[in-house]
Order: sequence, then C-alpha cells, then structure tokens
Amino acid sequence: MKAGTTVKEIGFLAWPLVLMQLASIALTTTDLIMMGMLGPTEIAAGGIAITLFGLLRTSSVGLVTPVGNLFAQTWARGGISVRSRLASQVRLCLLLATACGAVMAAFMLLAFPLLRYLGQDSQLLSLGYSLFVFLAPSLIPLLWLQVLRNAAVALKRPGPLLLITLLAVLVNIGLNLLFVFGVGAWTGLGLPGVGLATLLTQTLMAVGFYALVRRDRLLAPVLRLPTPGTVSLRSTQSRLFIRDTFRLGLPTGAAYASEAGFVSVLTLVAGTLGAASLAAHTLAFQYVNIAFMVSIGLSHAVSIHMSHALPQRDTLRLRLLAKAIIRMGFVAMGVVAIIYVTIPQTLIGLFLQENTKDVGSVLQIAVPLLALAALLQFADCQQNLAVGAMRGILKARDTFVLTMVGYWLIGVPVVLVFTFIFHMGVNGIWLGFFIGLSATALLLWRRFYYYVRQMEHQAQR
Repeated sequence: MKAGTTVKEIGFLAWPLVLMQLASIALTTTDLIMMGMLGPTEIAAGGIAITLFGLLRTSSVGLVTPVGNLFAQTWARGGISVRSRLASQVRLCLLLATACGAVMAAFMLLAFPLLRYLGQDSQLLSLGYSLFVFLAPSLIPLLWLQVLRNAAVALKRPGPLLLITLLAVLVNIGLNLLFVFGVGAWTGLGLPGVGLATLLTQTLMAVGFYALVRRDRLLAPVLRLPTPGTVSLRSTQSRLFIRDTFRLGLPTGAAYASEAGFVSVLTLVAGTLGAASLAAHTLAFQYVNIAFMVSIGLSHAVSIHMSHALPQRDTLRLRLLAKAIIRMGFVAMGVVAIIYVTIPQTLIGLFLQENTKDVGSVLQIAVPLLALAALLQFADCQQNLAVGAMRGILKARDTFVLTMVGYWLIGVPVVLVFTFIFHMGVNGIWLGFFIGLSATALLLWRRFYYYVRQMEHQAQR
C-alpha cells in the first residue's frame, strides 16, 4: 500500500471530523466574542469558568472516546450478530455517559468556589461561577453526542456531524444574543446568559444528531437509546464491554485530564499576574484551541484506522498510518502558524471592543503570545496525534503515564521557573507549555514505535 493512498484514507475520514471540530470550537469562540462585548473583566472571569469546564469536559470525553475504538474492533470482526452487539454497546455507553456527566458536573460545582484559596480574585470567581452553573450540566448532552458520534465514526459514516455543528453555531449565536443582551425591555442575563445558551445548544445538538442518523440504514439498527428491558448490566457481554470501556477509558480520561489540568494550572498562574494578563492568555489560548481541533480530527481518524488494522496485527499498515499522520500534522500546523504570525493583532482584536476598559493592555500582552502559539501548535498537534495512535493500538495506560511525565514533571516546573524565578510573565507560561508538549510528543511516539516493533518480533517467532 502506498503512502499517498494512506493519506487519502485518513483524509477521507478526517476531513468531516476536522470541520466538525472547527465548527464546534466556533461555539466557544462565539461565547468569547460575547464576553468581549461585555468587557475584559467578563473575559477574565469567563476564562476561569471556561478553563475549569474544559478540564471537566476533556476528562469526561476522554472516558468515552475509546469506545469508538471498541466499536471499530467489534465491526471489523463482523459476524451475524454484529449489529445487535453494537446496539447493546451503544446503549450501555449512553448510560455510562449520563452517570459520568452528572457526577463530574456535581463535583466541579462544589469545587469551583475553592479556587479562591489558589490566589484567584474573589470578584472574578463570583462572576465566573454565575456562568459555570449553566456550563456544568451541559456536559451530559455533550457526552451523549460524543457516544453517538463515536459509533458513527467507528463505522466510517460520520453522517450529518458537520451539518449539525454548523447549525448549532447559528443557534448558539441567536441564543447568546437573546440571553446575554436581552430583547425589548428585558436586559438579559449578562455573562450567565452565555452558559445558558451553551446548555440549550448542546442539548439540541445531541437530539438533532440522533434524529438525523436514525434515517441512515446502516446506523439506525446500531444507534438505539437505552429503555427499560433493553440493557442488562449482568450479562457476560455487558460486563466484558464495561470492563474494556473502563480499562481503556479511565487511563484515556486521566491522560486527557492530565493535559486539561496542565492547561488549568497555566490559567491559574496567569490569573496571579492580573486581570489583563489573564484576559490576554484566555484570548490567545482560544486560538490554540482552534488549531487543537484540527489535530483532534486527525487523531480520531488515524485512531479508528489503526483499530481496524490491529486485529490482523498489520504492522506495515500501522507504520504507514503513523508516517502519514505525522506529515499531515506538520503540514496542517504550518498553515496555522503562517496565519497566526501574519495577522496577530487582527485575530486578537476580533474579541475586543475598542471602547472598553484596558483593551490596550490586553492587546499588548496577547499579540506576542500568538507568535508563541504558532510554534506551540507543532508540538501540541504531534502529541495529540500520538495519543490517537496509542489509543488505536489499545495502549491507553501508557498514554496516561507518559502525559503525566511530560506535562507535570517537565512542563509545570518549567512554567513556574520561567514565570516566577526568571520573571518572564505570560511569555514564560507559554514557553513552559511548549516544552511540556514537546517532551510529551517525543515520549508518546517513541513508545508507539516500541509496541509496533514488539508486534513485529512476535510475528517472526
């Protein structure tokens, strides 16, 4: 099989996922624009809430993401009852997603006020919490959509994901304008309105996607909702699937939480430098998230392809997939870097109103950060692609250990040294971020090729 063919195969599955992820980040971008219309204080307060919600969302999504690989392996093995087995797995995952979302949301709602003990401004925390109380429960419909999406992608039929997400962006804009700024005599909710708009939008996305995929003849028998009598937690198949879900999902969720926690620490460090630094960090980091969505789509695509190749122990196929995705990642991030370096002030200015307080200070700090973001994207993309590759060969536990080393044993100490000892401010935070991501990417890809060589040696015996 030629490398060019492999790139096309990955691209065929990746492009709708990438576009869907970009449309998804447009939801939070819209939210930030609305916060910017309220002022830098709201951006700073909203930044804390969004970052904590990102930790909540990322770790929970990490728990359900590997089920896509389990779905793909079930489908690749085939058999007469394959659709029935997949339908049972989907129903179980929807129940697990509901429970996970409820527990995580409740935990974070209780933990949020404790941030005042970490040096955060009490007024910003109070304002941010008014947003967070709506963001937290939106995790449940978000996870429903993730499970349904994972099943559709595992069968290589992403369906109307992009359409649903694009429509959701338009709905989110309308709901934001309504709830944030009001209509007629009603003046709106202000910052909390952003969270309410997000909650309603996420719910509509999950319901809309399910309604559309039920029309697909291949997906309809598989994507079934759990109802009384249709889910048995005591059957051998259910217990084995739940075991495998947690065996892969817990370390993957922990790895995702490790990165999200790393990012949360960076935001908390930025918060100790003042509201202007925190607002600048929040705005620049939104562009990191935009590029991250591209690598997420590529990562999911290569992960599914590797899961299809794994049952046959096709190591040549695994190597070709890895080589292709590494190159695709560098090309994609090269395009992103050119944009960030060329028009940084224009990009940051999209979120700010010229007549609001402290805009000049925020711009002065944020614009140079985009140059660092351009460099950081390459490392961030490669570590994310490596996470997908490791998930594709079912080595999620190693991923967790290596991300802990890269983020926490290397990245966090470097951030603290650069920021507080060398007094580099927000720039020190971002340089430390780059070093942590680079170390993580190198560790993960090294371990991936180690396992591929192991498979090759076992095949030769």
